[in-house]
Amino acid sequence: MVSSFDPANRVECLATVAIGETTDGLSATPTDAGAPTGRSVIRPMDNPAPGPRLPAMSTRTLQSPVLVGRDDVLYELDRHVEEAAAGRGTTVLIAGEAGIGKSRIVASAVRQAQKSAFRIGNARIAPQDQLVSLASVLDLARGLAPEQFGSLGHDLLSVERTSGRGDSLAARRILVHDIVDRVRQAVDKPVLFVFEDLHWADELSLEVVGELARHAANLPLLIIATYRPEEPPVGSIHREWRSRLLTQRVGREITLGRLDAVATAQMATLILATGLPAPRDVADAVFERTNGIPLHVEELLAALGEAAHDGRAIRLASVPSTIEDAVLARLARLTPAAQATARAGAVMGRSFLPDTLAGILGRAPAALDDPLDELVAAGVLAPFQATSHGYFDFRHQLLRDAIYASVPTAELRRYHARAAEFGAGLVGASEVHKSVHYERAGLHAEAFRAAKAGAEAAAAVTSRFESFELYRRAVANIPVDLPADEAADVWAAYAVAGFAVDDVPAAEQATHEARQRYLEARRPLEAALMLVDLSSLSRRDVRPRTERKRLLDAAEAEMAFVPDSAERNEVYAYLRSMQAVLDLDVANLSEARRRIADIQAVAPSPDVDPRSAAMWRLDIEHMAAWADVLAGDVDALDRMLALSREARDADFEGTGVTNYRMTADVAARIMEYPTSAAGVTEGIRYADAVEQSYCRHVMSATTAIVAW
Repeated sequence: MVSSFDPANRVECLATVAIGETTDGLSATPTDAGAPTGRSVIRPMDNPAPGPRLPAMSTRTLQSPVLVGRDDVLYELDRHVEEAAAGRGTTVLIAGEAGIGKSRIVASAVRQAQKSAFRIGNARIAPQDQLVSLASVLDLARGLAPEQFGSLGHDLLSVERTSGRGDSLAARRILVHDIVDRVRQAVDKPVLFVFEDLHWADELSLEVVGELARHAANLPLLIIATYRPEEPPVGSIHREWRSRLLTQRVGREITLGRLDAVATAQMATLILATGLPAPRDVADAVFERTNGIPLHVEELLAALGEAAHDGRAIRLASVPSTIEDAVLARLARLTPAAQATARAGAVMGRSFLPDTLAGILGRAPAALDDPLDELVAAGVLAPFQATSHGYFDFRHQLLRDAIYASVPTAELRRYHARAAEFGAGLVGASEVHKSVHYERAGLHAEAFRAAKAGAEAAAAVTSRFESFELYRRAVANIPVDLPADEAADVWAAYAVAGFAVDDVPAAEQATHEARQRYLEARRPLEAALMLVDLSSLSRRDVRPRTERKRLLDAAEAEMAFVPDSAERNEVYAYLRSMQAVLDLDVANLSEARRRIADIQAVAPSPDVDPRSAAMWRLDIEHMAAWADVLAGDVDALDRMLALSREARDADFEGTGVTNYRMTADVAARIMEYPTSAAGVTEGIRYADAVEQSYCRHVMSATTAIVAW
């Protein structure tokens, strides 16, 4: 059924019509303060202002003024608004394929929240933001009005991105908690935060949203997030994040399905606005062509023009079979200047300023006034006011995608090259965005530098997946004339990033590449270090111990020719620790203890590096206790468990979760199942808290042994 809500309250927020045209006395006006940016809100218009009229069949976009078939969703969101206003917030995930109407549902919830005096914050990201750490959070911060949120926006933008406390994993958690604590302190009256398109969100943004969701139940905070379930690949961080949110019952999910034939017919009736129901043959043809996807219904009817009123004409016409085809059919009827402007804007990949777009096109900004107005009137672009300057964005990502795919290759490279140059001035622009443009422009040296800078920034906040993908982009564009030592460092950093996300094949290939270049650069210590790293990867990949021993023996032989230094001692300690683990794996206790003694002799002094010394002490004592357990001292298991907890409490997260894993494994090996169960239980809980997947998977496997 058509929504039974009052149309004055539930009119479609995305409707846009040609300048000077109205639909039943409605016209597009700028977004209300606090409403989602990049949107227009339909309001009654007493005296429509006259303006230049464009050919209806060429430029007009037709949209339903009322949400169809979503009454149950709207009622549920209204209930959540009421509960949040009473201090019982929640998080709602709205899932659905592209074009299904997620943003329209969100906009309706925003209007209801505004009526209840909610303060509104909105974050919108694009595909090019996927590798930008905290992209969603920073976009939210940039749009928080000071008159509503005080200094929160500024505080979030200036939050310290690094921490000297704990190890790298702990630093990430500290950053997340710092952001969430600032937001919690600011939520002293009802707030609605909207995070759109989280399928493009980075790892840290997801962590922040998840942490906020865990606190929302005790706050007047409603969080609404949208995503496309088909976008994230199997095993992605997004799927893990969603599963955790739902299984821990800190959020709920609403899935939007396609409209059925009846609802599609009602939507066609509202769009055609003849005062009569859409003829059956028209309704059937529209449903057959669109499969009930609302955006496709609108684009199809707009592309057909007057033929949309004739079912026979629809069937005989060359009807666009996809949303993309419908968009391009409509775009083809615009002026050449508007088409060129749309193509350049699509290449930008994000919202843009007219001045930026003018730079890409090589034209004066004033020359874009008419083309931009034409694109807004046609519903291709939607203007919005994110700051005191006017920004433009595509009305829907599918429109951007369709137009981008139509850009000729030569033109595409030229636009991407200019986008990298002129797009740097946009709010939120980063080296990550530049690297995309440079790579697609075929400017590999520039793409390498930009991707490397972005990867280093992501690594600084332990944004693991983003760092890994950016290093992948960097090595894919590495200049052939880059000095061997610089190239080696980049490959080594990529290997570390691959290890962090459990991509053993990528990490192994990168380690081999790094070693080869370290040898070329005559850096034997680093070349030997790569052999130790390869042995660690071999253990993670459960390969024969003989392979690990061969690699470690080769590393030791090469290090014999390296002069003494603090750096050599550090690598030597790492080598000995991997050798000790190898000996412990085969219960060669005398050799293991000799290795542990060697580590103690070269480990960092607390006077020189207290933090590193503390982590080495925990590792050394844990390996020594491990050896004692294998020698028959069962009480040493308690010491292993205590050392795991000490590392956890000191925020040495990498050390702590690894020690928990080893404690559980050793206890299971000697059939001390209660201790193993304790290590597994605490270890899995801790691995979940710090989101360390490898050790968690191993401990989950140990759970099966304990259960058996």
